[in-house]
Amino acid sequence: MSFVLVRYLHFISVIALFALLLFEFYLLKPSLKGRAVKYIANVDLSYWAVGIVVLVTGILLTVAVGKGMNFYIHNPVYDLKVGLFLGAVAATLYPTWFLQSRRRIPDDDDDDVQVPRTILYIIRAKLAVLTTLPLFAVMMAQGIGLG
Repeated sequence: MSFVLVRYLHFISVIALFALLLFEFYLLKPSLKGRAVKYIANVDLSYWAVGIVVLVTGILLTVAVGKGMNFYIHNPVYDLKVGLFLGAVAATLYPTWFLQSRRRIPDDDDDDVQVPRTILYIIRAKLAVLTTLPLFAVMMAQGIGLG
């Protein structure tokens, strides 16, 4: 039963992670008002919280309630999936730092916050990466990559 609950929580959190990232992508514009920056910064923090749930449930599936560490650890598809996920986490650091450092701008401030293009590209790249991770999960479940 624990396998089912952990797997369900993992799936739901992956869906929520993608939804939050898509929402952030939709809200981000090259120029933002102070209130929008605060709102997007909160969405970004929610993304991090859900990302932690994805990571923890993924670890539990790997080492505790899944098919066992040997099934995953010797599979290059698993390595690719984990590598891409950790790369997406690393890529998230710059947008998060940018948004959190500008969230204290007053709501009534007439000055716009200019969002670097790099952040918009990072969000797009993360969306592309996150769409591939379920494919790798299905491949792993089918034993593809085990030789």
